[in-house]
Amino acid sequence: AERRLLGSPSAWAVEFFASWCGHCIHFAPTWRALAEDVREWRPAVMLAALDCADEANQQVCADFGITGFPTLKVRFMGRAMGMFVGVGNRERLSTLFSPCFSPWRCPSLAQLG
Repeated sequence: AERRLLGSPSAWAVEFFASWCGHCIHFAPTWRALAEDVREWRPAVMLAALDCADEANQQVCADFGITGFPTLKVRFMGRAMGMFVGVGNRERLSTLFSPCFSPWRCPSLAQLG
C-alpha cells in the first residue's frame, strides 16, 4: 500500500482510522460520501482508508506518523500536500484537494492514463 501511494502520479487522500475509534465510526459515512463525490475524478484523485488497528497496517501507519484518529493525508506525486486530523464535513474536506488542482501541479489525464 505504501509503495503504491508514494509512487503514484495520482493525488491520493487516505483516511487513517482505527476500527475501535468512535470518531472514526461516526466519520465513516462522510468519508464514503466524499468518495462518491470524487468518483468521477479517477484516476486523477484516488481515495483510500487504512485501519491502523489492524496489525498488518500498523507499520504503515507508524511510517506515516499517524498518532490520532481519524487522520486524513493528501499526497500528490509522492509528496505530502495536506493533512486533516479529526472529523469534518464533506465541504471542508474537499479543500484538501485544492493544492493538487493548481494547473501547474497536476498532470493531465493523458499523463495518468
